[in-house]
Amino acid sequence: MVVLVLGAASHGFEASLAEVPTATPTPTASGNSAPQTRGHPLRTSVVAFLPDRADGSVAVVVRIENPDARRAARNVLIVTYLVDRAGTVVGRSTTAGTDPLRVRVPYVGPGQSVLFVNDTIAAGPVPSAARASATGTFSAPRSAGVAVRSARLRHSAFGWIATATLQDRPAAGPPRNVLVEAVVRRNGRIVAAGTEIASVPRDDVVDIFLTGDAAGGTPSVWIAGP
Repeated sequence: MVVLVLGAASHGFEASLAEVPTATPTPTASGNSAPQTRGHPLRTSVVAFLPDRADGSVAVVVRIENPDARRAARNVLIVTYLVDRAGTVVGRSTTAGTDPLRVRVPYVGPGQSVLFVNDTIAAGPVPSAARASATGTFSAPRSAGVAVRSARLRHSAFGWIATATLQDRPAAGPPRNVLVEAVVRRNGRIVAAGTEIASVPRDDVVDIFLTGDAAGGTPSVWIAGP
């Protein structure tokens, strides 16, 4: 059994030419500005931008870093923007009606980094890149409640799927929805990614439909939060 640990080591972070630090102000679409959020800014970088030219969908993989070595970052809001070649925003993750699970990480451990996948942003014109920002509040750390094991890949008529087994701790509380995320690496690069909402402890096996070409890759699957 592989117990989920939300840290850099658990996700095997590697240097990537696709990283785009967001120290500069994040652009907003005219008349559709990003929501004002309370909390401390956290460092983010886009580590993979995976457009699907066939159906127009896009998966974006963002790294979020907690700079505090003693406190955990909680209720982290991630705002992801899709931009065209001119830098104009053509899609945004935090539009009205978005499921909060799709834009928030409940927990980032002290001094740790986590990956966050968004594969549900609708865009008008075809985007050419993505940018992201994140804010969260700090609090005392806590232990993880869900284990993820037996991550594996299979190919279906609908494309590549990552499958994993979830195991909730008996004392983790009543059934709840969680965001299950997956990336696939090949030769050290993220080549596919996807998400799926599951109910724990009701769902013990989850299938995650991937954007990208996962052939010959190795999957990593985790929960967005404890």
